[in-house]
Amino acid sequence: MCSIGPLQKIVQQGIVDLDAHRLDEVMKLFHPECVMMMPAGEEVGLDGIALAFKLQIDGFPDARQFVTPAGLLEPTGSHVTWRACDVLTFRKDKIVRWCAFLDLASIALQMGSP
Repeated sequence: MCSIGPLQKIVQQGIVDLDAHRLDEVMKLFHPECVMMMPAGEEVGLDGIALAFKLQIDGFPDARQFVTPAGLLEPTGSHVTWRACDVLTFRKDKIVRWCAFLDLASIALQMGSP
């Protein structure tokens, strides 16, 4: 069983890799049976989760936080901020479940949605 220290290092490295758009490295953190639950829906398996991260990178290319995708958004160059809470479950040293909680209404308002 992993202690909090090693798991924290795994997540921190994932943040560094995601900020650098190294998707192949980020995906090494996930268990093949992983599930990602987020407000926009649920992704199951490595392919779905890789696509979700690609959409995040495409939509928020300058993101310097570990954020989760919020659906299909066209890049606008606008600055947006929000708070999120991510709960990760590990099986040994791999992420097997990721539950993301964020305020989509705040993001939509900042992007000009009525």
